[in-house]
Amino acid sequence: MNKMKYRPFVAFVCAFSIVFQVSAAAIPRENTPSSVEESARQLQSELTETLGRQGTQSLMLFLRQKAESGMALASLRHYFFDQNHGQPVIINEAIPEKAQPMIRFVNTQLRLSGVDFIQFRGVIDRTLKLNEPLPSQARLYRKWVKFRTLTFPLLGAASGIFQAGVVQLSNSVAKTASAVAQALAVFGLEVNFSVFSKKWNILWSDEHPMIPYRVSLPARDASCVARLLGRLLDATRGVTRADMWNFLVNVAYTGVLISLSNAALGHFGISHPGAFASVGKSLVIGSSGFLAFGLSQVALGKAFARGELSELLRFQLETLIVGWGAFWRNVGSAPHMGVVGTVMLYSLALIVTAPLLAKTFLAGRYAQKTARLFAVNDETARSGESPCSELLKMKNQDWLGDFYGLAPFSKQKQVGLFLKQTLQNVKSTFAGQKFGLQ
Repeated sequence: MNKMKYRPFVAFVCAFSIVFQVSAAAIPRENTPSSVEESARQLQSELTETLGRQGTQSLMLFLRQKAESGMALASLRHYFFDQNHGQPVIINEAIPEKAQPMIRFVNTQLRLSGVDFIQFRGVIDRTLKLNEPLPSQARLYRKWVKFRTLTFPLLGAASGIFQAGVVQLSNSVAKTASAVAQALAVFGLEVNFSVFSKKWNILWSDEHPMIPYRVSLPARDASCVARLLGRLLDATRGVTRADMWNFLVNVAYTGVLISLSNAALGHFGISHPGAFASVGKSLVIGSSGFLAFGLSQVALGKAFARGELSELLRFQLETLIVGWGAFWRNVGSAPHMGVVGTVMLYSLALIVTAPLLAKTFLAGRYAQKTARLFAVNDETARSGESPCSELLKMKNQDWLGDFYGLAPFSKQKQVGLFLKQTLQNVKSTFAGQKFGLQ
Protein backbone atom coordinates (compact mmCIF):
# COMPACT_ATOMS: atom_id res chain seq x y z
CA MET A 1 0.00 0.00 0.00
CA ASN A 2 2.83 2.39 0.85
CA LYS A 3 4.45 1.76 -2.50
CA MET A 4 1.21 2.53 -4.31
CA LYS A 5 0.97 5.73 -2.31
CA TYR A 6 4.23 7.16 -3.66
CA ARG A 7 3.88 6.01 -7.25
CA PRO A 8 2.28 9.29 -8.51
CA PHE A 9 5.09 11.29 -6.95
CA VAL A 10 7.78 9.07 -8.50
CA ALA A 11 6.08 9.24 -11.90
CA PHE A 12 5.93 13.04 -11.67
CA VAL A 13 9.64 13.29 -10.82
CA CYS A 14 10.60 10.96 -13.69
CA ALA A 15 8.44 12.85 -16.15
CA PHE A 16 9.87 16.20 -15.06
CA SER A 17 13.40 14.85 -15.42
CA ILE A 18 12.74 13.56 -18.93
CA VAL A 19 11.15 16.86 -20.03
CA PHE A 20 14.05 18.84 -18.54
CA GLN A 21 16.65 16.75 -20.35
CA VAL A 22 14.81 16.95 -23.69
CA SER A 23 14.37 20.72 -23.33
CA ALA A 24 18.01 21.21 -22.44
CA ALA A 25 19.06 19.19 -25.46
CA ALA A 26 16.87 21.32 -27.71
CA ILE A 27 18.48 24.60 -26.60
CA PRO A 28 21.31 25.70 -28.95
CA ARG A 29 24.62 25.65 -27.09
CA GLU A 30 26.61 28.26 -28.94
CA ASN A 31 29.17 28.63 -26.17
CA THR A 32 29.78 24.95 -25.48
CA PRO A 33 33.27 23.58 -26.17
CA SER A 34 32.00 21.40 -29.02
CA SER A 35 30.30 24.29 -30.85
CA VAL A 36 33.30 26.60 -30.37
CA GLU A 37 35.57 23.87 -31.66
CA GLU A 38 33.38 23.43 -34.73
CA SER A 39 33.29 27.20 -35.35
CA ALA A 40 37.06 27.37 -34.96
CA ARG A 41 37.58 24.54 -37.42
CA GLN A 42 35.23 26.14 -39.91
CA LEU A 43 36.85 29.57 -39.65
CA GLN A 44 40.32 28.12 -40.08
CA SER A 45 39.19 26.16 -43.14
CA GLU A 46 37.48 29.20 -44.69
CA LEU A 47 40.51 31.44 -44.17
CA THR A 48 42.83 28.85 -45.73
CA GLU A 49 40.53 28.29 -48.71
CA THR A 50 39.96 32.00 -49.33
CA LEU A 51 43.64 32.92 -49.14
CA GLY A 52 44.81 30.05 -51.33
CA ARG A 53 42.15 30.41 -53.99
CA GLN A 54 41.25 34.12 -54.10
CA GLY A 55 44.08 36.02 -52.41
CA THR A 56 44.69 38.38 -49.52
CA GLN A 57 42.22 41.14 -50.33
CA SER A 58 39.43 38.61 -50.74
CA LEU A 59 40.41 37.33 -47.30
CA MET A 60 39.99 40.84 -45.87
CA LEU A 61 36.61 41.26 -47.57
CA PHE A 62 35.56 37.88 -46.19
CA LEU A 63 36.45 38.97 -42.64
CA ARG A 64 34.55 42.25 -43.11
CA GLN A 65 31.45 40.29 -44.15
CA LYS A 66 31.80 38.11 -41.05
CA ALA A 67 32.11 41.20 -38.86
CA GLU A 68 29.10 42.89 -40.43
CA SER A 69 27.02 39.71 -40.06
CA GLY A 70 27.52 39.80 -36.27
CA MET A 71 30.27 37.24 -35.76
CA ALA A 72 32.03 37.52 -32.38
CA LEU A 73 35.67 36.55 -31.85
CA ALA A 74 36.07 36.39 -28.06
CA SER A 75 35.19 32.70 -27.65
CA LEU A 76 37.26 31.76 -30.70
CA ARG A 77 40.23 33.73 -29.41
CA HIS A 78 40.07 31.96 -26.05
CA TYR A 79 39.73 28.59 -27.75
CA PHE A 80 42.72 29.02 -30.07
CA PHE A 81 44.98 30.45 -27.38
CA ASP A 82 44.00 27.71 -24.92
CA GLN A 83 44.72 25.06 -27.53
CA ASN A 84 48.11 26.55 -28.44
CA HIS A 85 49.38 27.58 -24.98
CA GLY A 86 48.75 31.29 -25.54
CA GLN A 87 50.17 31.36 -29.06
CA PRO A 88 48.26 31.80 -32.34
CA VAL A 89 47.65 28.72 -34.44
CA ILE A 90 49.99 28.46 -37.43
CA ILE A 91 48.61 27.50 -40.85
CA ASN A 92 51.11 26.36 -43.46
CA GLU A 93 50.60 27.91 -46.90
CA ALA A 94 52.50 26.71 -49.99
CA ILE A 95 54.19 29.66 -51.69
CA PRO A 96 56.77 30.15 -54.46
CA GLU A 97 60.21 31.50 -53.74
CA LYS A 98 60.41 35.19 -52.85
CA ALA A 99 56.71 35.29 -51.92
CA GLN A 100 57.30 36.01 -48.22
CA PRO A 101 55.97 39.60 -48.59
CA MET A 102 52.54 38.07 -49.16
CA ILE A 103 52.76 36.10 -45.91
CA ARG A 104 53.93 39.16 -43.97
CA PHE A 105 51.11 41.25 -45.43
CA VAL A 106 48.33 38.76 -44.69
CA ASN A 107 49.57 38.21 -41.13
CA THR A 108 49.67 41.95 -40.51
CA GLN A 109 46.16 42.32 -41.93
CA LEU A 110 44.86 39.49 -39.74
CA ARG A 111 46.26 41.10 -36.60
CA LEU A 112 44.88 44.50 -37.54
CA SER A 113 41.48 42.90 -38.23
CA GLY A 114 41.33 41.49 -34.70
CA VAL A 115 42.11 37.91 -35.77
CA ASP A 116 45.30 37.73 -33.73
CA PHE A 117 44.89 34.04 -32.95
CA ILE A 118 45.63 32.76 -36.48
CA GLN A 119 48.79 33.31 -38.52
CA PHE A 120 50.08 31.87 -41.78
CA ARG A 121 53.52 30.44 -42.40
CA GLY A 122 54.90 30.27 -45.93
CA VAL A 123 56.30 26.92 -47.02
CA ILE A 124 58.40 27.14 -50.19
CA ASP A 125 57.09 24.98 -53.04
CA ARG A 126 59.65 24.78 -55.87
CA THR A 127 56.96 23.82 -58.37
CA LEU A 128 55.24 27.20 -57.94
CA LYS A 129 56.47 30.20 -59.95
CA LEU A 130 55.96 33.66 -58.50
CA ASN A 131 55.63 35.66 -61.71
CA GLU A 132 53.74 33.07 -63.75
CA PRO A 133 49.96 33.01 -64.34
CA LEU A 134 47.82 30.41 -62.62
CA PRO A 135 47.56 27.16 -64.61
CA SER A 136 43.84 27.76 -65.20
CA GLN A 137 44.64 31.24 -66.61
CA ALA A 138 47.76 30.42 -68.65
CA ARG A 139 45.95 30.14 -71.99
CA LEU A 140 44.12 33.44 -71.62
CA TYR A 141 47.33 35.08 -70.37
CA ARG A 142 49.16 34.04 -73.57
CA LYS A 143 46.35 35.54 -75.67
CA TRP A 144 46.64 38.86 -73.84
CA VAL A 145 50.43 38.88 -74.27
CA LYS A 146 50.02 38.16 -77.98
CA PHE A 147 47.39 40.89 -78.34
CA ARG A 148 49.54 43.45 -76.57
CA THR A 149 52.69 42.44 -78.44
CA LEU A 150 51.00 42.77 -81.82
CA THR A 151 48.96 45.89 -81.06
CA PHE A 152 50.94 48.23 -78.81
CA PRO A 153 54.16 48.39 -80.85
CA LEU A 154 52.20 49.21 -84.01
CA LEU A 155 50.10 51.84 -82.24
CA GLY A 156 53.24 53.24 -80.65
CA ALA A 157 54.99 53.45 -84.00
CA ALA A 158 51.94 55.14 -85.52
CA SER A 159 51.86 57.66 -82.70
CA GLY A 160 55.57 58.31 -83.26
CA ILE A 161 54.89 59.25 -86.85
CA PHE A 162 51.85 61.29 -85.86
CA GLN A 163 53.61 63.20 -83.12
CA ALA A 164 56.39 64.29 -85.48
CA GLY A 165 53.86 66.20 -87.56
CA VAL A 166 52.13 64.42 -90.44
CA VAL A 167 51.71 67.66 -92.33
CA GLN A 168 55.43 68.37 -92.34
CA LEU A 169 56.60 64.90 -93.42
CA SER A 170 56.20 65.57 -97.13
CA ASN A 171 58.14 68.85 -96.86
CA SER A 172 61.15 67.63 -94.99
CA VAL A 173 63.30 64.51 -95.34
CA ALA A 174 64.77 65.29 -91.93
CA LYS A 175 61.31 65.34 -90.33
CA THR A 176 60.52 62.04 -91.99
CA ALA A 177 63.76 60.49 -90.74
CA SER A 178 63.06 61.81 -87.24
CA ALA A 179 59.57 60.31 -87.24
CA VAL A 180 60.78 56.95 -88.56
CA ALA A 181 63.55 56.81 -85.94
CA GLN A 182 61.11 57.43 -83.12
CA ALA A 183 58.58 54.99 -84.56
CA LEU A 184 61.17 52.22 -84.72
CA ALA A 185 62.31 52.98 -81.18
CA VAL A 186 58.76 52.89 -79.83
CA PHE A 187 58.11 49.64 -81.69
CA GLY A 188 61.15 47.97 -80.14
CA LEU A 189 60.53 49.31 -76.65
CA GLU A 190 56.85 48.31 -76.62
CA VAL A 191 57.67 44.78 -77.82
CA ASN A 192 60.11 44.54 -74.94
CA PHE A 193 57.65 45.78 -72.32
CA SER A 194 54.88 43.54 -73.67
CA VAL A 195 56.82 40.28 -73.88
CA PHE A 196 58.80 40.79 -70.68
CA SER A 197 56.12 42.50 -68.58
CA LYS A 198 56.35 39.93 -65.77
CA LYS A 199 60.13 40.41 -65.68
CA TRP A 200 59.75 44.18 -65.42
CA ASN A 201 57.17 43.60 -62.68
CA ILE A 202 59.98 42.25 -60.50
CA LEU A 203 61.31 45.82 -60.41
CA TRP A 204 57.84 47.31 -59.92
CA SER A 205 57.36 44.98 -56.91
CA ASP A 206 60.60 45.88 -55.11
CA GLU A 207 59.38 47.17 -51.74
CA HIS A 208 62.80 47.89 -50.25
CA PRO A 209 63.11 51.54 -49.14
CA MET A 210 64.91 53.68 -51.68
CA ILE A 211 66.89 55.22 -48.79
CA PRO A 212 67.18 52.59 -46.03
CA TYR A 213 69.35 54.77 -43.79
CA ARG A 214 67.67 56.27 -40.69
CA VAL A 215 68.97 58.70 -38.08
CA SER A 216 68.98 57.24 -34.57
CA LEU A 217 67.15 58.95 -31.70
CA PRO A 218 70.37 59.74 -29.76
CA ALA A 219 71.82 61.42 -32.84
CA ARG A 220 68.65 63.46 -33.32
CA ASP A 221 68.73 64.62 -29.73
CA ALA A 222 72.36 65.66 -30.04
CA SER A 223 72.11 67.79 -33.18
CA CYS A 224 69.57 70.02 -34.90
CA VAL A 225 71.04 69.07 -38.28
CA ALA A 226 70.64 65.36 -37.50
CA ARG A 227 67.08 65.98 -36.35
CA LEU A 228 66.22 67.78 -39.60
CA LEU A 229 67.92 65.06 -41.65
CA GLY A 230 66.00 62.41 -39.73
CA ARG A 231 62.69 64.09 -40.52
CA LEU A 232 63.57 64.30 -44.20
CA LEU A 233 64.52 60.64 -44.28
CA ASP A 234 61.32 59.70 -42.44
CA ALA A 235 59.34 61.53 -45.12
CA THR A 236 60.86 59.20 -47.73
CA ARG A 237 59.87 56.05 -45.84
CA GLY A 238 57.09 55.28 -48.32
CA VAL A 239 59.34 55.77 -51.37
CA THR A 240 60.57 52.36 -52.50
CA ARG A 241 63.04 51.08 -55.04
CA ALA A 242 60.06 50.23 -57.24
CA ASP A 243 59.25 53.94 -57.47
CA MET A 244 62.86 54.75 -58.30
CA TRP A 245 63.14 52.09 -61.00
CA ASN A 246 59.86 53.05 -62.64
CA PHE A 247 60.77 56.74 -62.65
CA LEU A 248 64.18 56.06 -64.22
CA VAL A 249 62.68 53.78 -66.87
CA ASN A 250 60.05 56.37 -67.84
CA VAL A 251 62.65 59.13 -68.11
CA ALA A 252 65.00 56.87 -70.08
CA TYR A 253 62.15 55.86 -72.43
CA THR A 254 61.41 59.48 -73.29
CA GLY A 255 65.10 60.27 -73.48
CA VAL A 256 65.64 57.57 -76.11
CA LEU A 257 62.85 58.98 -78.29
CA ILE A 258 64.11 62.56 -78.03
CA SER A 259 67.74 61.57 -78.61
CA LEU A 260 66.91 59.58 -81.74
CA SER A 261 64.79 62.45 -83.06
CA ASN A 262 67.61 64.93 -82.48
CA ALA A 263 70.14 62.60 -84.07
CA ALA A 264 68.03 62.25 -87.21
CA LEU A 265 67.50 66.00 -87.46
CA GLY A 266 71.20 66.68 -86.92
CA HIS A 267 72.19 64.16 -89.58
CA PHE A 268 70.32 66.22 -92.16
CA GLY A 269 71.66 69.51 -90.90
CA ILE A 270 68.51 70.60 -89.08
CA SER A 271 69.01 72.43 -85.83
CA HIS A 272 67.48 70.89 -82.72
CA PRO A 273 67.41 71.60 -78.99
CA GLY A 274 70.70 71.11 -77.24
CA ALA A 275 71.58 68.29 -74.89
CA PHE A 276 70.61 70.30 -71.80
CA ALA A 277 67.18 71.17 -73.19
CA SER A 278 66.64 67.56 -74.31
CA VAL A 279 67.47 66.22 -70.84
CA GLY A 280 65.07 68.73 -69.31
CA LYS A 281 62.30 67.70 -71.71
CA SER A 282 62.97 64.03 -70.98
CA LEU A 283 62.63 64.70 -67.27
CA VAL A 284 59.37 66.61 -67.72
CA ILE A 285 57.71 64.09 -70.07
CA GLY A 286 59.19 61.11 -68.22
CA SER A 287 57.96 62.46 -64.89
CA SER A 288 54.51 62.93 -66.37
CA GLY A 289 54.51 59.32 -67.53
CA PHE A 290 55.69 58.15 -64.12
CA LEU A 291 53.02 60.10 -62.24
CA ALA A 292 50.31 59.21 -64.76
CA PHE A 293 50.70 55.46 -65.23
CA GLY A 294 54.10 54.50 -63.86
CA LEU A 295 52.79 54.70 -60.31
CA SER A 296 49.86 52.54 -61.40
CA GLN A 297 52.35 49.88 -62.45
CA VAL A 298 54.01 50.18 -59.04
CA ALA A 299 50.64 49.91 -57.27
CA LEU A 300 49.76 46.82 -59.30
CA GLY A 301 53.19 45.36 -58.60
CA LYS A 302 52.69 45.94 -54.89
CA ALA A 303 49.24 44.33 -55.01
CA PHE A 304 50.74 41.35 -56.83
CA ALA A 305 53.52 41.00 -54.26
CA ARG A 306 50.91 41.15 -51.48
CA GLY A 307 49.02 38.26 -53.08
CA GLU A 308 45.93 40.38 -53.78
CA LEU A 309 45.64 39.56 -57.49
CA SER A 310 46.93 37.11 -60.07
CA GLU A 311 49.52 37.71 -62.77
CA LEU A 312 46.70 37.62 -65.35
CA LEU A 313 44.69 40.44 -63.76
CA ARG A 314 47.85 42.45 -63.15
CA PHE A 315 48.87 42.15 -66.80
CA GLN A 316 45.36 42.95 -68.06
CA LEU A 317 45.06 46.09 -65.94
CA GLU A 318 48.59 47.18 -66.81
CA THR A 319 47.80 46.70 -70.49
CA LEU A 320 44.75 48.97 -70.34
CA ILE A 321 46.60 51.62 -68.32
CA VAL A 322 49.79 51.58 -70.38
CA GLY A 323 47.83 51.52 -73.64
CA TRP A 324 46.37 54.92 -72.84
CA GLY A 325 49.37 56.40 -71.08
CA ALA A 326 52.08 55.34 -73.53
CA PHE A 327 50.22 56.81 -76.50
CA TRP A 328 49.93 60.26 -74.93
CA ARG A 329 53.49 60.12 -73.62
CA ASN A 330 54.69 59.60 -77.18
CA VAL A 331 52.47 62.43 -78.38
CA GLY A 332 53.89 64.65 -75.65
CA SER A 333 57.42 64.00 -76.94
CA ALA A 334 56.60 65.79 -80.21
CA PRO A 335 57.41 69.44 -80.89
CA HIS A 336 54.53 71.69 -79.81
CA MET A 337 52.57 68.68 -78.44
CA GLY A 338 53.99 68.56 -74.92
CA VAL A 339 51.04 70.37 -73.31
CA VAL A 340 48.44 68.14 -74.96
CA GLY A 341 50.28 64.96 -74.05
CA THR A 342 50.82 66.08 -70.46
CA VAL A 343 47.16 67.04 -69.95
CA MET A 344 45.96 63.68 -71.25
CA LEU A 345 48.50 61.85 -69.10
CA TYR A 346 47.36 63.62 -65.96
CA SER A 347 43.73 62.81 -66.76
CA LEU A 348 44.77 59.16 -66.41
CA ALA A 349 46.59 60.00 -63.18
CA LEU A 350 43.43 61.51 -61.72
CA ILE A 351 41.00 58.81 -62.80
CA VAL A 352 43.11 55.66 -62.34
CA THR A 353 46.47 56.14 -60.65
CA ALA A 354 45.33 58.20 -57.66
CA PRO A 355 42.57 55.73 -56.68
CA LEU A 356 44.97 52.79 -57.03
CA LEU A 357 47.52 54.47 -54.77
CA ALA A 358 44.82 55.33 -52.23
CA LYS A 359 43.67 51.72 -52.26
CA THR A 360 47.25 50.56 -51.68
CA PHE A 361 47.80 52.73 -48.61
CA LEU A 362 44.37 52.17 -47.02
CA ALA A 363 44.63 48.39 -46.57
CA GLY A 364 45.61 48.67 -42.90
CA ARG A 365 42.90 51.20 -42.18
CA TYR A 366 40.31 48.90 -43.71
CA ALA A 367 41.47 46.06 -41.44
CA GLN A 368 41.35 48.27 -38.34
CA LYS A 369 37.71 49.11 -38.99
CA THR A 370 36.98 45.39 -39.31
CA ALA A 371 38.54 44.91 -35.87
CA ARG A 372 36.28 47.62 -34.41
CA LEU A 373 33.23 45.88 -35.87
CA PHE A 374 34.32 42.60 -34.29
CA ALA A 375 34.71 44.48 -30.99
CA VAL A 376 31.09 45.67 -31.33
CA ASN A 377 29.99 42.07 -31.78
CA ASP A 378 32.01 40.90 -28.77
CA GLU A 379 30.47 43.60 -26.59
CA THR A 380 27.00 42.61 -27.79
CA ALA A 381 27.65 38.94 -27.02
CA ARG A 382 28.86 39.77 -23.50
CA SER A 383 26.02 42.09 -22.58
CA GLY A 384 23.29 40.09 -24.29
CA GLU A 385 21.77 43.35 -25.47
CA SER A 386 21.67 45.25 -28.71
CA PRO A 387 24.67 47.55 -29.26
CA CYS A 388 24.25 51.04 -27.90
CA SER A 389 23.99 53.96 -30.29
CA GLU A 390 27.68 54.82 -29.91
CA LEU A 391 28.72 51.33 -30.99
CA LEU A 392 26.30 51.41 -33.90
CA LYS A 393 27.73 54.76 -34.89
CA MET A 394 31.18 53.18 -35.02
CA LYS A 395 30.05 50.99 -37.91
CA ASN A 396 29.47 54.08 -40.04
CA GLN A 397 32.76 55.75 -39.18
CA ASP A 398 35.93 55.81 -41.27
CA TRP A 399 34.34 55.63 -44.70
CA LEU A 400 37.75 56.45 -46.15
CA GLY A 401 39.12 53.10 -45.00
CA ASP A 402 36.36 51.34 -46.90
CA PHE A 403 37.86 52.70 -50.12
CA TYR A 404 40.22 49.70 -50.02
CA GLY A 405 37.30 47.42 -50.82
CA LEU A 406 35.92 49.42 -53.75
CA ALA A 407 38.19 47.73 -56.29
CA PRO A 408 37.89 44.03 -55.36
CA PHE A 409 41.13 42.34 -56.42
CA SER A 410 41.02 38.56 -56.60
CA LYS A 411 43.22 35.85 -58.07
CA GLN A 412 40.18 34.38 -59.82
CA LYS A 413 38.94 37.58 -61.46
CA GLN A 414 39.54 38.64 -65.02
CA VAL A 415 39.54 42.28 -66.04
CA GLY A 416 35.93 42.37 -67.30
CA LEU A 417 34.45 41.04 -64.06
CA PHE A 418 36.82 43.20 -62.01
CA LEU A 419 35.74 46.42 -63.75
CA LYS A 420 32.07 45.43 -63.55
CA GLN A 421 32.20 44.75 -59.81
CA THR A 422 34.23 47.90 -59.16
CA LEU A 423 31.59 49.98 -60.95
CA GLN A 424 28.84 48.23 -58.98
CA ASN A 425 30.65 48.94 -55.72
CA VAL A 426 31.06 52.61 -56.61
CA LYS A 427 27.35 52.89 -57.42
CA SER A 428 26.43 51.10 -54.17
CA THR A 429 28.64 53.48 -52.19
CA PHE A 430 26.97 56.57 -53.62
CA ALA A 431 23.59 54.95 -52.96
CA GLY A 432 24.51 54.39 -49.31
CA GLN A 433 24.51 50.60 -49.62
CA LYS A 434 27.06 48.01 -48.54
CA PHE A 435 29.47 46.26 -50.86
CA GLY A 436 31.79 43.34 -50.25
CA LEU A 437 33.11 40.06 -51.55
CA GLN A 438 31.39 38.82 -54.71
